[in-house]
Amino acid sequence: MKMIDDCLPDMYVKSVYDIDYKKLYDDGIRYALFDVDSTLLPFDNIDVRDEHLKLFDGIRSLGIQTALYSNGSYKRVKPVADMLNVKFVASAHKPVYKGFKVIREMFDDKCEPVNTIFVGDSLLVDMLFADKCGVKKILVDYIPDDGFNIKGKVVWLIQVAMSKALENKGFSYGKKYYLSKGE
Repeated sequence: MKMIDDCLPDMYVKSVYDIDYKKLYDDGIRYALFDVDSTLLPFDNIDVRDEHLKLFDGIRSLGIQTALYSNGSYKRVKPVADMLNVKFVASAHKPVYKGFKVIREMFDDKCEPVNTIFVGDSLLVDMLFADKCGVKKILVDYIPDDGFNIKGKVVWLIQVAMSKALENKGFSYGKKYYLSKGE
């Protein structure tokens, strides 16, 4: 069950807007990576709204640098990154871990796992990837899309099964979760 344990988030909140970025900054976080599909926007949607712009401007105003790290295609992720004015990696192939080097290069080699967070919606993909990187893992709820997305539905079914396996660790969807320092 090691792989399932590796997917356990350090924090779970409903959305990217529920994260206390000031507290993260106070705790030493200086770099924040975000998944795009179903974390910031519904799958295959590039409709960046004012609330997204305000969120990213607010995070940056605290002193936290932001970037996107997505399995989405270049043509999908680049417009979102451009609108948010952030660096990005597209077609990232998470949860495959290519080394922290790619992430460090986005931030001019100044970030380290200890001062970096990854925010995503998937236990299997995003949290496992973040665990391999050694960064703080923040899980948010999946943002549903309007159409039928078979890949998203399959991932969601796997996620539900995984979350059941994590209940003995105190994790439960719909309930804020913070991993105790002692675990």
